[in-house]
Amino acid sequence: VILRFGAFSYVLLDDTLEQRVAERTQALQIASAALHETGERYRPLFDGSLDAIFSLDADERFKAANPAALRLIARTLEELKTIPFWTSARRSARKSVRHGIPRRLCRQGFAIDTAFVTVTGERRDLFISGDTGDPGRKVVGISCIARDITQRIQDRRCVASQRSSLSGTHS
Repeated sequence: VILRFGAFSYVLLDDTLEQRVAERTQALQIASAALHETGERYRPLFDGSLDAIFSLDADERFKAANPAALRLIARTLEELKTIPFWTSARRSARKSVRHGIPRRLCRQGFAIDTAFVTVTGERRDLFISGDTGDPGRKVVGISCIARDITQRIQDRRCVASQRSSLSGTHS
């Protein structure tokens, strides 16, 4: 009697596990389809944005970048995937960029002003904000938006220079 009861409970357990696996598989398929649909829905926004949007992996290497990011940094996505994010910064800003996104801060948003140098040697002043979007868990990547503020910086320098010139002539 005990063996039969034991055999019966094992069969029941196998059926229950199979049912749970089937339910879990179905739930994962539904979630995967929903995620794919969401990605497709927001893809035009990602591709058409005037701001540079990119994501980095846990090693701070580029994982994805929209066309505006590729134009801004003047590299292909394949090139970007081979280099750490901070190496695109101008030499004097590399330390601040490298430490501007430290792993200990990756569980909260960040914002940095920096300058990157394109492959052609052109300097681009950038405002970059980002977040892991996954608080409380292991950081697996960082999502960022960058805005080219080169013209704004140049305009500020020009205004400051003009003010300085004007204040010097009226003293």
